[in-house]
Amino acid sequence: MIFAGKGACWMIRKNVDIVVIGAGPGGAMAAFLLLLEGYQVCLVEVERQNRKVARGEYFQVDSINLLKKYDLLEEAICSGLQKSQNLSIYDEDGLIKKNDIRELFGDGSFVLTGYHHTVRDILRKKVQEHPAGDLMMGTAFVDFIREGDAVIGVVCDRAGERVEIYAKLTIGADGRGSKVRKKLSPEMQTLQQYPVQALLTTLPAPEDFTPEVSIRISRHSHPTLIYPLDQKNARIVSSIEKGTFSQLVKEHVHKFYDPISKSSPEFQNSVAGIKNWKECHPSVFHYYTQHVGQYAWDGLILVGDAAHTFTPNLGLGQNMALKDAEMLKETVNWGFETNDFSRENLQLFEERTMETHRYWIKKDIEFNRLLLHRKYHRLRYEVHRRVFRIPSASKKIVSHLLGRRESGFVMKEVLQAIGLLPLWL
Repeated sequence: MIFAGKGACWMIRKNVDIVVIGAGPGGAMAAFLLLLEGYQVCLVEVERQNRKVARGEYFQVDSINLLKKYDLLEEAICSGLQKSQNLSIYDEDGLIKKNDIRELFGDGSFVLTGYHHTVRDILRKKVQEHPAGDLMMGTAFVDFIREGDAVIGVVCDRAGERVEIYAKLTIGADGRGSKVRKKLSPEMQTLQQYPVQALLTTLPAPEDFTPEVSIRISRHSHPTLIYPLDQKNARIVSSIEKGTFSQLVKEHVHKFYDPISKSSPEFQNSVAGIKNWKECHPSVFHYYTQHVGQYAWDGLILVGDAAHTFTPNLGLGQNMALKDAEMLKETVNWGFETNDFSRENLQLFEERTMETHRYWIKKDIEFNRLLLHRKYHRLRYEVHRRVFRIPSASKKIVSHLLGRRESGFVMKEVLQAIGLLPLWL
């Protein structure tokens, strides 16, 4: 319903079952899945249009299965996500070992990589096209509508228009800088900070480039992760000492890329074609692990980065947001079945997700302590050279090199133990 107020100041008022604030991957996925459950959903997004987010994304096996479950996988691949079946390890001298992901993790396994916005845009479109869905772009969250302590809706602003959306449940999915969370007042708790930052750059892919995820290790620097963004570009994820980017860009860009072209000759022409830093689209992200101690309030739930932030290395950002959206369904269904959206009734979601998040927070911290601290680099480098370059390397040798007595090491466990294989694979 639309109302005209004093001085022809327009106001929009809506009544829906659920309002979702933030149409990123987590919020859009939550809206899409709840529409499939039969609810009327309004998805609110501050962006005026679908912005092409430059950073890349790689999908865990669980997330790939989730996309497949809801018939989103093929559309995502057709929209540009790249399917890789090789995981390769390089050092300063070149290829150490090329691993077939299917052999490591079972038939049908693969890694999916690409631009951050690909799945997000697919989900937004599906919400927009659904008869019970309402996608409101260019609409900013302002405040809650309350009845006592309970949230019964939100006030938003769309180009100067006041928008009131009444809903039985409000979902805050507006990212790590969440305005919904800040309005509730709880601060994110920083569980771990790291002395490095993630530097993301883009490199033109070679003409004969076979999509693969690769890790470059060095005795002198942090490991570098490379994966395809699309058929023409590769994403380079490097860890640099905190605060050094401003000095790094004063040097010629080739100095940064030369180790990659040396270990991987197929990238030599790509590196030669880059003339300055601007052409490789650099962006810097901080490494830290955070979460907020409470996800549910009367009439409101936080999901995705609004509730928890992970470092880029485990690929947990978008992946965890998608999983949150999946786990949310059961709680929402129970709320509508009992007509009760009190915090006590919503704690099912909080307890389930917190249990999952506690596990991954622990893994995130363990993984990054090993991966990001310089004192481990030499050990990892030497272990890789010995394990992968000596064909007869036995489990006993591997266990000795890693300082572990357990037997039964397999390739996956070796890679995980030395911090160069994402633990989600």
